[in-house]
Amino acid sequence: MKFICLACLLVFSVSISAQYTEIATFEFQQLNGNTKENTNYNTTVFNAGLLLGFNTNSDKNTTVFFRPSYQQRIITGPNPLRLYKPELITGISHNFNDSWKIQGFALARLASNLNSIDNEHYQFGGGALATYKSSERLSYRFGAYARKQPKGVLAFPFIGLNYRFGTNRWQLNVLLPQYAYLKYTVKESSWYAGLRLNYVTEQYRTELNNTSLHYIELTEFTSEVFIEYYLTKGLVVYGRAGFLNYQKYELYNEQDLLLNPNTREVKDVVTGRIAVSYTHLRAHETRHDL
Repeated sequence: MKFICLACLLVFSVSISAQYTEIATFEFQQLNGNTKENTNYNTTVFNAGLLLGFNTNSDKNTTVFFRPSYQQRIITGPNPLRLYKPELITGISHNFNDSWKIQGFALARLASNLNSIDNEHYQFGGGALATYKSSERLSYRFGAYARKQPKGVLAFPFIGLNYRFGTNRWQLNVLLPQYAYLKYTVKESSWYAGLRLNYVTEQYRTELNNTSLHYIELTEFTSEVFIEYYLTKGLVVYGRAGFLNYQKYELYNEQDLLLNPNTREVKDVVTGRIAVSYTHLRAHETRHDL
């Protein structure tokens, strides 16, 4: 089943990417650390995705977009595990005028170890994000997001800003609660460096020993320094390195009882990642709005 999901994603991506591709990304991340009991607990993460869009009218104010992606998380330690997350986001973006822009989107994902598939393995959600451009240097963003998970609904508001300062060499980009980064232009159109903070919360449906259904809740907060280098106008290589300030894997049973209280929290984690992207966006524009 895991290979079928990946194959369908790739077929869909390739079939429409030739004409409308705006961004394609492949990322590899390694996290190494220990539990509170000093047991080694490592995670390897693979991410791949596309952002595809096309205009729906002649004045190009409205864009329909799709973002298929695939993630595989390999956990080694006291309880080795593989978690998979193929996902599709689709939505529409409209520029009302030079100041206001709004995006509405829906998502469907399969978050599981894929030992078996039932309705509880699928997650659906959506949201909206509005952008107000106050000046050439400053814009504000706000909105909301909700997603059904194995247990309950995850919902939170979006609030953020994008601010360029210091003769446009510095950029502060914030979208809480997801991420915040400060980027410095070392050399226009080629070298960029900065600091990024990132927050992740996920739930995965799991079947252990082919009998018992559970779910895993993952919480991460990372701080990383990063470097971006544009090989060409559209092809960029970037790397990040830093510390995982907080990571927790919590395994629950069907009665919401925590099963792994002694090994759930990981400490002293060092993280590093490398990625390659192709984009039609300019270097100072955000590649992570959703």
